[in-house]
Amino acid sequence: MQKTVFSSLPPAAADRVAEVLAQYATTQATTHDFIYQTLTASQAYASDEEVKATLADICDTIDAIDAAYQDIQAYKQKGLSLDIWLRDGLQAAVGHLPQAEQDQVADAVRTAMNANNHALLNTLSDGAAGTNQATDVVAKGFADLNKNVFGLELREDIKVNALLNAMALETIQVHGDKENTAAAAYFASGLGDATDSNFKKVVVTAVEIAKKKQLLPDALSNVSTVEMAAIVDKGLTGVKVAHKLATGELDPIAAVEYLIDRTAARVKAVVDTTCRTVGNKVGATIGGMIGSIFGPVGTALGTAVGGYVGEQAGQKVADFVNKGVEKVASAAKAVVRSAGKTVSSAASSVWSGVKSLFS
Repeated sequence: MQKTVFSSLPPAAADRVAEVLAQYATTQATTHDFIYQTLTASQAYASDEEVKATLADICDTIDAIDAAYQDIQAYKQKGLSLDIWLRDGLQAAVGHLPQAEQDQVADAVRTAMNANNHALLNTLSDGAAGTNQATDVVAKGFADLNKNVFGLELREDIKVNALLNAMALETIQVHGDKENTAAAAYFASGLGDATDSNFKKVVVTAVEIAKKKQLLPDALSNVSTVEMAAIVDKGLTGVKVAHKLATGELDPIAAVEYLIDRTAARVKAVVDTTCRTVGNKVGATIGGMIGSIFGPVGTALGTAVGGYVGEQAGQKVADFVNKGVEKVASAAKAVVRSAGKTVSSAASSVWSGVKSLFS
């Protein structure tokens, strides 16, 4: 695979992240209060109501992803699979909608994931995979046995996306900067614990302010706070998993499984939030959000944010991250190589494209 170098954070945006992390490392305020104070002090928002709405979107999105991930683990402890969780999760998210809208949401989720997997594959391979067209996803309707088919096919889409994002991590090279104690504590903390969740919320805050101040590329100017939270969660999770793989806290199988489950949790959180808050054109809105989060633009930003935070955590963390991203990418490639020949028809072409990179 040719290593397409994902863009680093623009200097002004990186400075904003560093500034917020420096303040967070010494604050005596709760994370909630710190975020409120930081958003207010940025003078990027027109009113206190806008500040409070942004704060709610940041915290609620990260909390929803955390809760969805924990729910996946509860399903697995009962002997149930990820595809069953996806089926039940979408049902819970869309159950209050008319059947026609339920069908539209299910179709939008699958279509967007499939299309953005192809786009991400082409970006990572510089087109070498030869998959320039996304597979047409056949609308089956989200009812009866079709719900089971939906869960199985979406699981494949999510698995491919998680593996491609793991491979994208291999494109970063982290150089340790002066150590920020909050960033170092993030890497030392457990996956998904309170320190992990609070730190992610703070980084989202910094990147969100950078967006509001037009310090990010134009392609990100209209990304919502919910989308930004999911993008940052993806990037930070990737580098933290890489770090823990390098330190021996995770083995390759557990690392890849965590990335897949966390990707599924993001999809569920975004669908659930959108179905509760968007009055009409729910399917189109969800399709656009999935494109922003899981496609090349969201992957580039998430990877850049994760890499920069790794630098802020000091040289020791940076060294482990650099070793870990290679291990994560290798683990992802091993999964691709061992993938069975039989996958759902709607996912088969992108699986074929991914596998062609390592044949």
